[in-house]
Amino acid sequence: MTSRLSTIAEDLAERLSRQSAGRLRRAAAAAAGLAVERTQLADPRLDAALAAVRDGDPAAVAELSQVLAHGGA
Repeated sequence: MTSRLSTIAEDLAERLSRQSAGRLRRAAAAAAGLAVERTQLADPRLDAALAAVRDGDPAAVAELSQVLAHGGA
């Protein structure tokens, strides 16, 4: 399967394809955390959502997604 990433960074796409789901999830959470930090976003719900993604807690992710989609707790 060809991904968009593989068209610009084939070696990176190959390395990522060999990683476990947990490792990819933690990397995505770290990247999102860096984006939050750099943009200076601050919201405890966001922190909780990132932790849930990083830890692989699907129930918490679903619950926090609903809260964030409706604009409040």
